[in-house]
Amino acid sequence: MFSYLSPIPEVDSPPQDPMELDYASVAESTAVGDSDSSQEDEMVVPHREPSPAPSIAPSVYGFTQEMVDEIMESKYGRKVNIMCRTYSVAADDSELERQDDMHEIMKGAIGLVFGPVYDVLTRNDGTEKLVLDLGTGSASWLFEMAREFPSVEFVGIDLVPPKIDPATQPPNCRIELDNINLPLDHYYNTADFVHTRFISPGVENYGYLIEQVASILKPGGLFTIAEPVYHLYRRPSVESLLNPRARPGSPDYSAFAAWLHLVKICIHKNGGDTQVALMGRVWMKEHRSFEEVDSLEVFVPFGSYYAGVTENERHWNRFGPLLRENEFKYMLNARPLLLDHFPANLVEDAERKAVQELRDPSKPIWAKLTVQCYRRR
Repeated sequence: MFSYLSPIPEVDSPPQDPMELDYASVAESTAVGDSDSSQEDEMVVPHREPSPAPSIAPSVYGFTQEMVDEIMESKYGRKVNIMCRTYSVAADDSELERQDDMHEIMKGAIGLVFGPVYDVLTRNDGTEKLVLDLGTGSASWLFEMAREFPSVEFVGIDLVPPKIDPATQPPNCRIELDNINLPLDHYYNTADFVHTRFISPGVENYGYLIEQVASILKPGGLFTIAEPVYHLYRRPSVESLLNPRARPGSPDYSAFAAWLHLVKICIHKNGGDTQVALMGRVWMKEHRSFEEVDSLEVFVPFGSYYAGVTENERHWNRFGPLLRENEFKYMLNARPLLLDHFPANLVEDAERKAVQELRDPSKPIWAKLTVQCYRRR
C-alpha cells in the first residue's frame, strides 16, 4: 500500500507491480476530477498574454503565528499552504530544509548572484538601496545577501514564512507574508534589485508578474530570473532531449522524465507556469520596459558522471549527487501536488521508477537551468 509519508524506496528490492503503467497514454487521462486531457506539445510553448491582476486586494498580510497556523492545512500527511492553491507542494520544515540545500547547489551552479548586482547595490548615488526576493522560500539567499550588503535593505516575500532564528537574522532584512500573484503596489518605484528563483510553478500569470516588477523597480534597477527547463537530457546537450511520452525500451525513454511530466501536468492544472525558462526572454523583450543584460544556460547532472579529469568535471561530480538527493526530497514534498490530480498507484509507480533510474549510474541524466538578468529602462 502506498504510504504518503514513506521514504524514497531503495532500488535493490523494488515492489513488483501487478501491471506496468504506460504514462504516455495514461497520464493525461487519469487526472482526478478532470475529464479533459492535456495535450501540451513538449516542444511548442505558447505565449500567454498578460492579463489584469487576479484581484484588486493588496498582497500583504499580517505576520502572526496564529495566521501562519490558519493558512496551513494537512493534506496527504503533509502541511500545505491554502492562501494560494497554485503551488500545492508541501510547505513544512522538510521543504524548507530542501530549499536550504538547493541554495548551496545553486551557488555551485551560478554563484550567489548573476549580472551586475554588486555594481548596482554598491553604487554611491545618495539613495538607500532596497532588494526584494519574490518567493523567498527558506530565505537562505536573502540572509546571505543581507550579510554581504549590510547597508542595503532586504525584504523576502512569500506565503509561507521560513523558520527564523532571531539570533542569526541580519538586522537589515525582514520577511513579509505576501501573495505575489496580487498587486504589489506598496513597493512601486522603490526597489533596486528584484530576485526570483524557481517561483514559476506558483505564478498564475507571469506576464502580470513582469508588469509588477516593472512598476516596482527604479530606473536602472535589475531583475534576475532563475528557472529550470522542464525537460531532461541524457547528455549535457539539447540534442539528447528525453521524451516523457516515449515507451519503455525506446532510446529516448526516461522514467524520471515521465515523472516530471506528471508534475508539469499538475502545475498547469493548478494554473502555474513551466514555460519561463524557454519563453521568458521573449516575454521580457515584448514588454519593452527592460533591456537584457546577460543570460546563462547551465546543464547540471544528477550524479557523478564525469571522468573527473578537469577541475570543472570534479566540481560537477561533487554537486551532482547533492542535486540527486535534493530531487529525492522534492519527490516526497511534491506528493500532495501529484495526489490532487492522479491516483496513488500511478504516483507511486512513477516515483519508484524515477528513483530507480536516478540511482542507476549507467543512465546519466542532466537538467538545464536558465538565468536571465534585465535592467529597467
